[in-house]
Amino acid sequence: MGYRPRQLGHVNIFVRNAERSRDWYEDLLGLHTQGFFPGRAAFMSSDLGNSHEIALTEVGEDAPAVQRGQIGLNHMAWYMESLDDLAEIYNRIKERNIDIERVSDHGHAIGIYIHDPDGNGVEISYEMPASEWGNDPSKYMIGGTEKGRMSGPWDADIAKAATASGLACPSRIPTRKGPRQFCRGGPFLVGYIRYCRGFLTPSGQWFDRLITNGCGCLNRSS
Repeated sequence: MGYRPRQLGHVNIFVRNAERSRDWYEDLLGLHTQGFFPGRAAFMSSDLGNSHEIALTEVGEDAPAVQRGQIGLNHMAWYMESLDDLAEIYNRIKERNIDIERVSDHGHAIGIYIHDPDGNGVEISYEMPASEWGNDPSKYMIGGTEKGRMSGPWDADIAKAATASGLACPSRIPTRKGPRQFCRGGPFLVGYIRYCRGFLTPSGQWFDRLITNGCGCLNRSS
């Protein structure tokens, strides 16, 4: 007994057409349909021992689209068994010409962010075992774990996202010794450094990643 749930059981999302959405989730992720009621709902799961992990509730073709910034579900996340499996699903997404919003290196996980036919956010991810996180509890997002440990076919997407968010290193900013300077990128991407030629997170981890992608940033501590 206890007040703590065993796990999150399922999400229930609104879709315009339950059959169309069912087919999309089945084709891309291989989800099994546990129950389908035409014109009403579909109940699907990746675990055949679970009655459903996602419910697709039909609301009609005239329903308004998902609005960014509104209260409600940002995205759901589906975890892959291995990094190789994540690479396979990445290739499936590409083969089906599904737009990838972004690929994020969270340090402890790689997340591929897309949308279903009705605009609902879907993350497909691989997360390291907790024993491999190597996290610092004082840092943001699972302790600011070290990035760049899970290379794959998504590397170019991560580099592109870094450039788009302002993390690329503009050559016009010289590397020089001086007072501690303030460099900033996007949300949470701020930090103070002695030598500045771009942008740095508080932990400095993004510099290592950007060097790999030919950014030319320097991270010096003295």
